Amino acid sequence: MHQHLTWSRILWPIYHSEEPGLWQVEPSLVALEGCEGCREGCPGLWEMAEAGEFSERLNFFELALKRSRWLANRDWQSLSKLPPELMRQALRRHPATYGLVDLLVEESHRQASMDRDCALLLAESAVEMAECLPTLSPDADTETQPLPEEALDTAVRAEMLALAHAVLGNAHRVAYRRWEAEAAFRQALVYLQETEEDARCELQGRARVLSMHASFLTDTRRLDAAIECLAEAANAAEQDLRCPTTLIADIAIKRSIALGLAHRDLEALTVLKGLKPALQGALPTRLRLFLRHRFSEQFLWCDNPRDARSALESVKQLCQRVGRGLDFLRVRWLEGRIVAAEGDLSTALQILAETQEHLLAEKAIHEAALLALEIAAVLHALGRLEETERHARQAVVLFLPLGLDEETLCALSLLADAACRRCLTPKLIDALLRYARGGEIPESALWT
Repeated sequence: MHQHLTWSRILWPIYHSEEPGLWQVEPSLVALEGCEGCREGCPGLWEMAEAGEFSERLNFFELALKRSRWLANRDWQSLSKLPPELMRQALRRHPATYGLVDLLVEESHRQASMDRDCALLLAESAVEMAECLPTLSPDADTETQPLPEEALDTAVRAEMLALAHAVLGNAHRVAYRRWEAEAAFRQALVYLQETEEDARCELQGRARVLSMHASFLTDTRRLDAAIECLAEAANAAEQDLRCPTTLIADIAIKRSIALGLAHRDLEALTVLKGLKPALQGALPTRLRLFLRHRFSEQFLWCDNPRDARSALESVKQLCQRVGRGLDFLRVRWLEGRIVAAEGDLSTALQILAETQEHLLAEKAIHEAALLALEIAAVLHALGRLEETERHARQAVVLFLPLGLDEETLCALSLLADAACRRCLTPKLIDALLRYARGGEIPESALWT
């Protein structure tokens, strides 16, 4: 059904609004010919349509979403300053709007790598609000419900619910709550099915849900499913001409990680190289930092320390500009791995040991445990077997409190047993490193 402005009073505050950027809309947005409501409500826009400045119809749903998001951004300026529990209470009192649900989804996703508690609070609030999204009738009060009834059909509402449950699953994932994450993603996929073949549900929304789900699949070592999920996400993102480059790059980075963990290293590198230079250059600086870091790591996994070193230089420059928190330690860690691959094991050991000490001080336990394995690999190459065993055991001790799944605990038992019998091999240590990151242990690593 055509979407247009039947209720002129809804249009009026939008059309005459001074909100910045509100009318910077897509060229496909037009007024609908023959509609008295459109003529009455927006004569200026109608004149633009008659002059040929727009094409066939006005997609008022998109205009209303833009206004809803603008209002959410305005409200968030005060909401974001509240302490956690007060914020939760304020969000529960706030009218449910599409714009605020969308904002909460983005904020939760952004906070996941920095503040897990905050990410969970925002995700839970997004789900609660998405479940209360209103349906607007023609005689509704547009001051509290700015979206028209036709915009609130089952598929559109389901898209927001899918995103909200996906970001809830993501918040549980980063906090190592596997079963809660599994339940949230299962619900997200149920809602996602309701959005299929509905023109008003953006493909980029589908790509976002699938991308977050794929991260969970990678973490739980279902790599084939993760790779397939990311391929579908990439396809959806590429078909949506308005899909942000940040999402396209994020999906590519995740695909390369999943492929690398599955020991499909050349395919992983091909995915990264498939990002056009123009697209890479248009990315926000921080995302370019992640991308170049991923390039450098993948070159290492391809036994190419020279290109890894070359990529590292740009990583360092970008980190100096936008790095925060643990970024500098992760770059230093990467440098230690490259130095080890170049053959300077003593220098590599010094870099890695210093980095682990700082990670422990920052209580970055998962990263410190992974680094213990890296150090064990270098010590083994130096022939210092007693220290190799000690660091392998340290990795086990650090990993145990993290609430790991049964498969990972079995892998750690394998590591401890091999260390005890002093039969660790570089290939086994490398395989266990990838496994601890979400990868697989190939059978060849167990017998060489």
